[in-house]
Amino acid sequence: MADCDKAAALAVSLGARMYVPPTSLEGAGRFAVLADPQGAAFALYRE
Repeated sequence: MADCDKAAALAVSLGARMYVPPTSLEGAGRFAVLADPQGAAFALYRE
């Protein structure tokens, strides 16, 4: 999914827990950090 915000919202709707909401970093892109229902952390990144 090309949109970090939509992907993060979808993950949360499927049971993920949001650690860092979609955030922009100037010159780097947009990212979010989540955890799946079992607690495994993962990140989404879009340049």
